[in-house]
Amino acid sequence: MTEILSWLQQQPEWGQLPLADLQALADGLRWRDIRGGDEYCVPSDAAARAMIVVAGCLELFVREVNGHERLIGELESGELFGELNLLSGAPFSAGARATRDTV
Repeated sequence: MTEILSWLQQQPEWGQLPLADLQALADGLRWRDIRGGDEYCVPSDAAARAMIVVAGCLELFVREVNGHERLIGELESGELFGELNLLSGAPFSAGARATRDTV
């Protein structure tokens, strides 16, 4: 059993899925470390990936017409980002930045 599959099974949001579905999800996931302050993506990036936050925190932001950023939310452990964009092929409508070291 992979480390990712084990983590998914322990999460309330994911642990109830059938094992075959969890395995398929785990097979498509990779660990990625993002240092605090680094961006995972910016608005309008091609959405070729989604992310489940394992530990840490991502802040979500949009860029206004005047170039200023506006924070629109945060994601913490167990939360998913970018899945709708990945499925639809649409670019990210929001950016995501780690507020502290995040996996």
